[in-house]
Amino acid sequence: MTIGDGVSPPNLLSDGRNPEPVSSDGLGGTEPNPGPGPRYVYYRLYTQDGPIKSNNPIYSNNAFISRILPRSVAPPHTAASLKKHLCKVEGFLAPESCALYLSLSEKVPVGGAVRLSFRGDLVPGSSSLDPLALVVGPEENGTRSPAPIKTGELGQWIGEQVQIRLVHYRVYNESGEMTSKTSFDKYDTSLGCIDLFCVSPPHTVASLKACIAKAEGMTDHDLQAFEDMGEIIMKDDDTINILADVYPGIVQDAPIAIVFDSETRSDRAFAKRIQIIYPTGTWASPDPKWHSMKDKEILQTDGILRSEIYNPNKIEYKCYMAINSEGKKALVAESFSKFC
Repeated sequence: MTIGDGVSPPNLLSDGRNPEPVSSDGLGGTEPNPGPGPRYVYYRLYTQDGPIKSNNPIYSNNAFISRILPRSVAPPHTAASLKKHLCKVEGFLAPESCALYLSLSEKVPVGGAVRLSFRGDLVPGSSSLDPLALVVGPEENGTRSPAPIKTGELGQWIGEQVQIRLVHYRVYNESGEMTSKTSFDKYDTSLGCIDLFCVSPPHTVASLKACIAKAEGMTDHDLQAFEDMGEIIMKDDDTINILADVYPGIVQDAPIAIVFDSETRSDRAFAKRIQIIYPTGTWASPDPKWHSMKDKEILQTDGILRSEIYNPNKIEYKCYMAINSEGKKALVAESFSKFC
């Protein structure tokens, strides 16, 4: 049939296929209609340490999951072309820096040349319960642009996504229990929980620890994870099947134990000792960026010489960043200090 020959076009399905039975032998014999393929491809967005919001959320109570129509992906249908379209929809400018996982249970991202089929039942991302996962680098998330396109009807809510899989944990430092920032019981404040779907692929103990550290505001602290409050240390490369019926921390009465180092990673770099030289006794700094000084006081420093402005006189001085006995981090002038 040629366009403009006066023949009415067939009624097509939304994915462009003819709903009428097709002839397999040219003589009127037919094969069973394979049925329409999945209408949507669902996906979640992540950085290395947790979820990020979609430009086109579809659930009123979950801003981290969205969906596209398969027909919007340019042929040939490869992982690379799908990733490019997802990045376009979500405002990411460098698809090559993103990793695409075909399932939340996948341990490695899919290669860009892998061909994908958007027909049939076994299509990646065909269920909102097991969507694709697009993991972007921190630099991509920081330079993200507003959505250049809207995906049609996706601007309308389709209701609530109710599936949540909680992982329970208790937080400690070396001195004992701490109050969790995700605490949900006022009588048991060290017990917290996160949605396991917030953990970035690949789902390992390392990615779980990163997600918990972010939720607790402790990303600059090293931590260990212990299974079921016991003595067994969970190894970073151990995998967690978030779609399984049983996983660590699923039961509130058997949470994971998370033990944070009290010192930050940056604080541990302050291993050198520096002594204040101020023979007249003491000096109170009017600039909070600079330490007050007390003769012979010992501070910890990273030993890196830098130049900073002292605000009261707007003069630049050579100085060190140092931490005093109270834990305050501020500057000390090179001319009033020595290593010891």
